[in-house]
Amino acid sequence: MPLSKFIKWALGFGKYIVILTELIVVVAFIARFKLDQDLNELGKEISQKQHAVASFGSLENDIRVVQKQLQVIKEKLESQPHLAAKLSELSLTMPKDTFLEELNFSETSMFFTGISPTEASFATLLDKMQKSQVFSDILVDSVSSGGARDPTISFRIRTSFAKEE
Repeated sequence: MPLSKFIKWALGFGKYIVILTELIVVVAFIARFKLDQDLNELGKEISQKQHAVASFGSLENDIRVVQKQLQVIKEKLESQPHLAAKLSELSLTMPKDTFLEELNFSETSMFFTGISPTEASFATLLDKMQKSQVFSDILVDSVSSGGARDPTISFRIRTSFAKEE
């Protein structure tokens, strides 16, 4: 008799266990599709963000170079405070559309290279430097133009600092 009770119980209650197990398997199977889709979308999103981060790599390197240059300038200005006034005067003589590419200076002189978009801007720079009481012995080492296609003026100027009284 106990065997028949067990079989009756197993067949009655067992079918619920089988149905519940099948339900869990179906839910897991459907969830797998959703999770695979989410995984693919996240992979695409990560790839896009990696490309965005990689595109900023060169910008970050440029910023680091500029920060190092600014640190060198700061150290120079702190060790030689009189140069700050001379650099300030140079910035005042520089037309807004004229840009420096290189600047080197010592205790008594400096030289710089730059680009000016027009002859008038270059002439303004020279005129302001000659009128300035900070600069003396202004020497234009080189001047070149790109011609009719590129009218920008490239220049290299060397100057001494006027003696302070």
